[in-house]
Amino acid sequence: MPKARELTIDELLVRAWQGKAREHAGRWPRARRWSRELSAEVREELRRRGFDAELATELDLQIAEVEGHADVWRIFLDAQLFSRAVGALSAPFQSDRITKVIGVEARGFLLGGAVALQLGAGFAAVRKGGLLPGAKLTQRTSQADYRGLRHELRLQAGALGRRDRVLLVDDWIEMGSQAAAAKSLVDQAQATFVGTSVIVNQLPANRAGQFGKLNYLVRYFPHDDK
Repeated sequence: MPKARELTIDELLVRAWQGKAREHAGRWPRARRWSRELSAEVREELRRRGFDAELATELDLQIAEVEGHADVWRIFLDAQLFSRAVGALSAPFQSDRITKVIGVEARGFLLGGAVALQLGAGFAAVRKGGLLPGAKLTQRTSQADYRGLRHELRLQAGALGRRDRVLLVDDWIEMGSQAAAAKSLVDQAQATFVGTSVIVNQLPANRAGQFGKLNYLVRYFPHDDK
């Protein structure tokens, strides 16, 4: 009899969430704050797979709701937590020969630059506004962000080359429109897009495969299954 397939980390987290879904309905963030309530059994299984549930809880506690929005900036105020987060964002890509890290302003600049140092890679800025000298590659996001805005992402034309292996680092991925636009810039540069590393993953489970090797530190879930 064939051995049953082992659940992925995301499948474990989905199953744990489903057991809490009713009592969390309508609660922030976007109805899905729950990581500190994982059972000891689930935490142990996640630890065995390399997912740091304790770090997830600490990060979750720092992400406060302010005026209806998630305040991720607080994570940067705690030097030790910031360092641990950067290490966890970097660790799964240590053997992937990353040559460039890209980050979208503003928090992606802070996180991406720190991760680039950990990986011994260069950093390329992806701007949504402000000055970016010289020729540029551009890509407009396909959907509005959480503020209802669409953005034109811009990358300096010479920042990436054919030999580069690229990692996208950001604080939060929700529906993936911004990440998809950033990936398109990498494709335009004819570089190799390796993966995505974020603090919070709020993607629907069926979209995770669109962003290369996906690493995240905290898992929230969208309001619906779209």
